[in-house]
Formats: sequence, C-alpha cells, structure tokens
Amino acid sequence: MERQIMIATLEHDPHADRVIERFLQRGVETFRLHMANSDTSLSLKAYINNDKTEVELEEINNGYNFNSSRARSIWWRRSSESLYKSIDSSSIPYARRETKTLYDGIWSIMDTYWMSEPSVMRNADNKPEQLFRAKRLGFSIPRTLISNRKNHIIEFMDQNSSVEYIYKSATSAIFYPKAEELDKDIKVAEVTIITPDVIDQIGDFEPIPLIIQEVIPKRYELRVTVIGKSVFFAKINSQDAEVSCLDWRKARENIKMESYLPSPKLKALCLELTHSYGLNYSAIDLIVTPEGEIVFLEINPGGQFIFVEILIPEFKMIDKLCDCLQFGFNVD
Repeated sequence: MERQIMIATLEHDPHADRVIERFLQRGVETFRLHMANSDTSLSLKAYINNDKTEVELEEINNGYNFNSSRARSIWWRRSSESLYKSIDSSSIPYARRETKTLYDGIWSIMDTYWMSEPSVMRNADNKPEQLFRAKRLGFSIPRTLISNRKNHIIEFMDQNSSVEYIYKSATSAIFYPKAEELDKDIKVAEVTIITPDVIDQIGDFEPIPLIIQEVIPKRYELRVTVIGKSVFFAKINSQDAEVSCLDWRKARENIKMESYLPSPKLKALCLELTHSYGLNYSAIDLIVTPEGEIVFLEINPGGQFIFVEILIPEFKMIDKLCDCLQFGFNVD
C-alpha cells in the first residue's frame, strides 16, 4: 500500500501549489489539508486504544483521505482557524479552543516525519527566546529592549543616541487574508523607525510590551533557508535601493539576490540553531555589517522560500523539500 504525504496549508498558497505540482510530476499523490474547513468539510476519526492508535482524515467535498498508518510525512506549511458559521457567535471562542486543543493532541500522536511539528514551530516562533538561543550558540545579536514603559524605552535609546532604533512585531510579520477575503493580497508588517513622533504616541504604560532594537548598519543581508540537512544562503543586496535599506521585504519583488558561499562555521551554526528546536525547516535572517560582522535577526519556522528560488533557480529548494517529504527523513 502506497505511503501518504499530507500538506497542511491555506486554500490559496503558492508554496504548497508548487510542491504539489512537483509531486505530481514525480507521480506522488498528496493529501492537502485545509484546517479552515474543519467545521464544514473535514471529517476526523481518531482511535486511541490499547491495541491501536490511528488517525483518519477525509475531505468530504472531494473524497480525498489520509490515514496515519500509511503516513510517510507531513509538511505543516500554514494553518488557519474555521469561521464556524453554523454555530452561535457566542460559542465560537469555546469551539475554537476545543478544536485547537483536540487537533493539537491528534498531531502529537502521529508518529511520522514532520516538516515541522506544529508544537515545535510554535515553540520556535518566539523572538525573545530566539535572540537568547542565538546568542548562546555564538551569533551576535542587536541590542534589544522589551518593555511596556515609556521611560524604560527612552532610557534604553539614550544609552546610545548616535544610532537609530526600530519597533518590531513579536508575532508573525505576515498577515494572511481571512477565509472570506481570500482574494485580497497578503500583507507584511513593516519594521518601523522610532522617531520623536512615535515616542509621543507611546503611552506611559502600554498594554502590550514593545520590542525595541538598535538599527544595525548593513553592507548586505543574508536569507538562509534550512531544508533537512541542506542550507541555502542568499545574499540580499538591500542597500542598493533606498526602499529596501531598512526592510528588504518592502521591495521583495524587485530585490537583487545572488548565491552566497558561507564559512563552514556559519553554515554549521544555522543548522545547529534550526535543529536545536527540533525543526526540519527554517528561514533565518542575518545582517552583514560594513565591518563583516554577521548579526542574527530572527528565525522563522515556516518562512517563505519560493521568492528566493525564483531569483536563484539553481538552488532547487522545491526539489530538496520534496525529497525530504518523499523519503521521510532529512536528506543531504
């Protein structure tokens, strides 16, 4: 009986589309899971008994099914919550908590190759912990303050008034459309320079703590993609245009990228950081300063990579990701 590959993602996801297309070219079938359909068209049957543990999922609309006993691998690409249109709005928070808790348990008992487990990805998607871990492993990191007090922020910035400072989000910087707005574009939260006007808008006591970092001078940036045991380094010439100097994502469609040859130490560090979380995939953002120092910014356990492959097709990252999922382990 043929082993199965499951891809959990959104209904509209170019990354998943390309990977599934590549699998079709290889003659490999996949099961595409949309958690947004969990309340309308996703059938779940999970046995947890003394003699058997088995999970079966079926998309009722198309009849496709996935059985954990036949699982070869799972790619947890993206996920979203259901709208729960069929139940009273006051019950939706409870429904979402119950659904999330139960499915989190279901994923944890599925003994197969993951890229990567949802719980592992959540643990890794924590910016304060990322900075601490990266520093512990040997990366240089920016001076950072996390605070909800205006006076703390001003004191931190006054310690070195010769540099600029930014505010950044603690959660994912990518905003996906709601299920009823899937025709709209994906939005990226931009890094914000802290000006006197921004300081004036910060309350003496903010309800949400803010992440404040010094701006690191850049010669160029590196986008590092780890897939299994392979590491792909893309050099981003972000300083070539004003629009991309602070945040290259603003000009991602027009940015210049090229392959970069890292030192063995840097490559090993990126692998060690990724695998220390239990991740089999990651996207890491680094800065190279004018003096040649490499500074860690963040690691994204589900970061995008197609835009890199479009600009550097020789990377063949789609093939490498498919290899890992098809063989069920981290290939070289």
